[in-house]
Amino acid sequence: MNALSDQQLLHAYADRHSDAAFGELVRRHVDIVYSAARRMIGEEQSARDITQAVFLALAQNAASLTQHPVLSGWLHCTARNLAAKSVRAEVRRRACEQEAATMSQLLSAESEVPWELIAPHLDVALGELSDSERDAVMLRYFENKSAPEMAGILGISSEAAQKRVGRGVERLRDYFAKHGLTVGGSGLIVLISTNAVQAAPVGLAAAISAAALAGTTLTAASSMTAAKALAMTTIHKTLIAATVIAALSIAVYEVRRASNLRLEVNALQQQAPFAGKIEQLTRERDEATLKLTALRDENERLKRDTGELPRLRGRVAAAQQAQKELSARLPEDDSGFRMRRDKMNYLANWGLALKLYASTNNGLLPTTLAEASPSMPNPDAFFASVGSQFQVENFEMVCQGSLTNLGSPVAIIVVREKAPVRVSNGSWARAYLFADGHTEIRFSADGDFKAWEQEHMPRQSNP
Repeated sequence: MNALSDQQLLHAYADRHSDAAFGELVRRHVDIVYSAARRMIGEEQSARDITQAVFLALAQNAASLTQHPVLSGWLHCTARNLAAKSVRAEVRRRACEQEAATMSQLLSAESEVPWELIAPHLDVALGELSDSERDAVMLRYFENKSAPEMAGILGISSEAAQKRVGRGVERLRDYFAKHGLTVGGSGLIVLISTNAVQAAPVGLAAAISAAALAGTTLTAASSMTAAKALAMTTIHKTLIAATVIAALSIAVYEVRRASNLRLEVNALQQQAPFAGKIEQLTRERDEATLKLTALRDENERLKRDTGELPRLRGRVAAAQQAQKELSARLPEDDSGFRMRRDKMNYLANWGLALKLYASTNNGLLPTTLAEASPSMPNPDAFFASVGSQFQVENFEMVCQGSLTNLGSPVAIIVVREKAPVRVSNGSWARAYLFADGHTEIRFSADGDFKAWEQEHMPRQSNP
């Protein structure tokens, strides 16, 4: 079985219902599917359920996939669609994660981007590639195929296959750069090759094979009953609910929003490795403060000694400068952090209201946020929860027209804070809501955001 291609195994299963052939397909690809589901969902049990659902779909569609050149690409696309439906259902139940963070500002000073920040965006970024680019990237870095092997599978030359891989990697880099994650091509390749495919839990492949094979032997009338017995798990209930309440296009928007929120949550979780560094900086600042106090006392004792005064003043000035530099390197206080987090959550709720407004107005956005207020789910509870902390008058619409004709919603600003806000370290911050529903807070030393904003304005926008 190991020597057979994916297409030969599919033929064996579709034509002869070979359990061994299907088991080999599951064994080959379960790690890729499980890893993608785990990145998009972030929870092991749900990732296991999505993986099982993907291979059940493979068993049901085996005959139509025998001519598909790259099976891993189809499996990844199916996993992404099922995960999108799952996240959409979570948002509709108002149980979507609302934890956001700006620790990426601290991490931006680091020269290397950690995998934990790349992982939440990887699958959405892969979805932005063309089919040919995604197939090439999957073969090269997810299945570890050589250039000649890729050429044989894709039916092209080795040079053309390598060019497809190169284009795919560059497009992935561009996507990450738009989200504030700058990483070199070689560094991105190392991160993906090393971390993208994780081993699925022991026994998952066997359980999936048994479940999928059992499911394909049932008639159409009994399939629903078998599914209920097989899939009385959270993810299957979620998929059924999502199919009823949302179109897949809206679900994709929401999974992008959830992916960005998870990126921010993961960035917040990365605070732990920096705790020791922050503690060290705090300790150095305190030591500098104590040293400064001691030098001032010494200055008082020696103030009559004119020969010592110039040297002492120089030491005091150096200690003050050291204290100032250490204070500037410390993160902002908790109150500023919470304020920016709450502001991003506030805008995220407006993003949901704008999408619901557009869905009932032929895809058109309102001219003001106030027009979208009736579309806010549970508006009374929402406005009561934020109280007077944020006012709708402090934010403005900068994009009008059709929400579905914006080209790249992930890069288009629809709402922004009317005026930048001064933060505790002396810089300026401004909050933004994008067309895909994700939020960002940008920082500027002089409060000028025009050049950056111009890159994210559509033609029909109102700057």
